[in-house]
Amino acid sequence: MQAIIEKILSDAREEAKAIKVEAQREKKKILAEARREAQRLKEELIREGKNKAEQIVEGLIREKKIELKKKRLKFKRQKLEKVFEAALERLLGLPEKEKKKVIYSMILRLAQGGEEVVVAQDESQIYDSVFLEQLNQEIKKSGKEPLKLSQEVRDLKGGFILKKENLEINASFEVLFKYLFEKEIQNIAKVLFGDGKSE
Repeated sequence: MQAIIEKILSDAREEAKAIKVEAQREKKKILAEARREAQRLKEELIREGKNKAEQIVEGLIREKKIELKKKRLKFKRQKLEKVFEAALERLLGLPEKEKKKVIYSMILRLAQGGEEVVVAQDESQIYDSVFLEQLNQEIKKSGKEPLKLSQEVRDLKGGFILKKENLEINASFEVLFKYLFEKEIQNIAKVLFGDGKSE
């Protein structure tokens, strides 16, 4: 009987040892897996953190580039404004003979025929009978109706207005310069913001 009990106890001790060894092995396995998982999570978090940091940096760089482009556009706009203002003043300050040539060629280019010419108050002396006669001779050569000088004068910064029925073409120097200025600004904006290759 004692021998049987000893045998059972001995077997139980052996089983306990085996279980302990297996438990130790399982514990090591679980710890190793936990460490691997922790390392993987750590690396993932670092990667995500790095990606987030990179995204934040890229966003800031983009914002700064846009800000710089806006400043450059504002600077160029201011410079262009000064250039165009100076050019307009030069045109307005031309001697009458030169200004007459400019206005003559502008009217020939823009007139469709049969319009009234509304003149700038400061330039009414340009549109004398000789000027109008020569102008209408050229207009007639193109098969268009002659132009008439309007009784109306307007406070324009140089140039004229062609008026026919309900249609008006404003060819005052100020309006033409504004148009050219805005066109130039649009070209600059395209260069700065268009394809993103301007940097």
